[in-house]
Amino acid sequence: MRKMKHGLVLLLAVLALLVLSGCSQPKQVGTRSMAGVADLIANMSAKTVVTNDAPLDSGTAAAATYMLKSRSAPGTGEDNGILADAMREASDTSRYNALSAPTESGVTRMSRLFIYPGDWSEDEVARAIVNKIDEMADELLSSSCSRQVVIDSYFNYTYTYSVSVRQAFSDQASAWVVGIGINQTAKEEHKT
Repeated sequence: MRKMKHGLVLLLAVLALLVLSGCSQPKQVGTRSMAGVADLIANMSAKTVVTNDAPLDSGTAAAATYMLKSRSAPGTGEDNGILADAMREASDTSRYNALSAPTESGVTRMSRLFIYPGDWSEDEVARAIVNKIDEMADELLSSSCSRQVVIDSYFNYTYTYSVSVRQAFSDQASAWVVGIGINQTAKEEHKT
């Protein structure tokens, strides 16, 4: 009986030590979709913003996963390096170009990747992305509304935007990973 009490006390002491040292809880590392933040961006933006762009979601997830696997610590703001390349490869998009003005009818898919600190609120992230979408809309509208091709026709460009928001987290830090997709549709118009 005494041996059993001694064993039980020893077991309780070991469990208490594990709980106090934090060993009982495994460290979590991963990414999660933050669709609510994407919806917030869509609601805040004056532009139409799509929140269910599956290729962009895949690309943003690839960038977030790559960031965790490589243990990289990117700066705040737009990423133009290997994370953005991972997103563009997985989402089959090209680098954003405000001067893009294709002279063939069709859709050109472009994207941008933004990283923000994990301690930013959902509202701060949403405002930052809405501001970026507004800046892009102004750039695109001023640079390539239409382009004369031949005497009797020109190309008209329209744009749609999409967003994908993920949160990457590890035991040391977290970050917001946001992909913005831009679909540029070129349509040939004939002068009458």
